[in-house]
Amino acid sequence: MNSGIFRLSFKNVVRGRSRVMLSVLSVAVGIAALLLLYCVGSGGGKSVTDMLRGFGFSGALIVPNSGFGSASPLYAEDADYILDAVGGVEKAIAFTTRYGVVRSSRHSDDAVIWGVGYGMEEFIDFSLLHGTFLSLADIREGRALCVIDRETAYQFFGREDAVGCLLTVGCGSISEEFEVAAVTDGGMSVLSALTGGAAPLFVYIPGKALSRLTGDKKVAQLAVKTGDESVTDRICRALNAKYDDSVGYTVQDLDGYMGDISVIMQLLRLLLLAAASISLLVSGIGIMNAMYSSVKERRREIGLCLAMGASPAQICFGFLAEATLITFFGGILGTGAGLLLSWPVAHLLGIDFMPSAGIILAAVAFVVIIGLIFGTLPALKASRLIPVETLREE
Repeated sequence: MNSGIFRLSFKNVVRGRSRVMLSVLSVAVGIAALLLLYCVGSGGGKSVTDMLRGFGFSGALIVPNSGFGSASPLYAEDADYILDAVGGVEKAIAFTTRYGVVRSSRHSDDAVIWGVGYGMEEFIDFSLLHGTFLSLADIREGRALCVIDRETAYQFFGREDAVGCLLTVGCGSISEEFEVAAVTDGGMSVLSALTGGAAPLFVYIPGKALSRLTGDKKVAQLAVKTGDESVTDRICRALNAKYDDSVGYTVQDLDGYMGDISVIMQLLRLLLLAAASISLLVSGIGIMNAMYSSVKERRREIGLCLAMGASPAQICFGFLAEATLITFFGGILGTGAGLLLSWPVAHLLGIDFMPSAGIILAAVAFVVIIGLIFGTLPALKASRLIPVETLREE
């Protein structure tokens, strides 16, 4: 009898009533949104973390302290100073950032302008596509040259190889034309794409060139590579000795920041998944409404089954099976749609497509459980019908 009840439930679902199809579609949309957010969120989180790891090396940032309205001095030449004065420093580079605007004849956008020292490619995860990185002479003379990534090249010049093109860079009221010296496969433009343009683009110019735009010769930070953590303390002592009236310097561990960033990205993914899960709960309410309507329309059918010997438990099982089948079909349909949508979206954003068999199985299991939960009350109502009363109804 149980197999007969199940076959009847299956036929009621496959029969294709509009109410059932709408319930299946609502579940499918919820699952598709869940998988889309997971796949894109995972790929985007990996891309952002990988890009930020371009700054994550076995070293640190040296940052000047501030106090009583003044800040410790720090200049570009201090990178060379600590290389000579402190043993154990493998690499050192001075850099600072300012918020500005970049524009070409076809596009204009906000950007973070990086004033960098020589050898920035050893600290930032760049892969050179076209041109050459800034040379020592470019840095020392503050030549009007810049480095951009391929996404920025496409936006501003309509092609990847933008070497030789002119890009106007402005900070405040001062602007200057910079020639593109190199195009890279790296930078933070992927983050800008992921956030819908909320995150600005990155443009790299010589530190002296940035000083011309801002009128400030100080730099914000020194990035150093060392083989020993104790070296950073000696760097701070050396700078304190050089600037004896300063308020000191702080060491910021980039490796520690990477752990914090990873936690933030995981929390962001969980929030996105929680938001998508709400749509599945709304779908569950729709399934409950559809099942209540089904019970009302099929009262005579239920009464006939009870009169022929079906037990209330079997009737309850039949409606639970029907609700579960609706969510299962919706889950399968939504899984296919979610994966098909995620791949082109990830490709469009330039991030990895990262599906997970575990999350797919968990999502389908979740919607099946939703079907069981929201189908319980209608199933109980059907099982409690009195056969005589239902058969008397017209």
